[in-house]
Amino acid sequence: MSVLGSEPLFIAKSLGLVALFHQAGDLRTWGTNPIQIHRCLKYALGLMRSMLTSSGTMMYRSEKRATILIVDDNDSDKYFLVWALKTLDLNHSIRVLSSGEEAIAYLSAKPPFEDRRRFRIPHLLLLDLRMPKVDGFEVLKWIRSQAALDGLNVVVFSGSNRESDIQKAKALGAKDYIVKPTDTLDLVGAVREVTFKWLS
Repeated sequence: MSVLGSEPLFIAKSLGLVALFHQAGDLRTWGTNPIQIHRCLKYALGLMRSMLTSSGTMMYRSEKRATILIVDDNDSDKYFLVWALKTLDLNHSIRVLSSGEEAIAYLSAKPPFEDRRRFRIPHLLLLDLRMPKVDGFEVLKWIRSQAALDGLNVVVFSGSNRESDIQKAKALGAKDYIVKPTDTLDLVGAVREVTFKWLS
């Protein structure tokens, strides 16, 4: 289940930009009009960057080009994580996967991820926990068994705030644990803190 939501009206409300989005047409048509969605989100991205710059949130932009790998089975949560990273205008490459199986294949350079020039070992892995088949805990266990990945920074981004999940993830090697924020500005702030801490 998505923490951040996926409906266009929810997105508009979460960004606090409903009035702006009405300029592009009726919000009820968004589900079938990707051009309108894209245009409105471009407006939102520019406005959000302006808001974050004025509030001092966008104070850090690394000159080092790192690779960030997102692993999450929820499409809307993946979208918002990528959106938050792009909002911060970071100088990093972003890769997105949808399952624990894909994460293990990517990190072990198995098909279709054999080409390390294209699929680089990430400097930062943002990992969801609740995924079917191979979940985030299994991915953490596997990473811990790989000597070549000993320096990989893994940060869990999960909808679970259970203390048992937090402790288990950290015991399995997660460097940090972030409960997915439900507010867009909070998400951008959390992503900024994570990237500043683990990529600086």
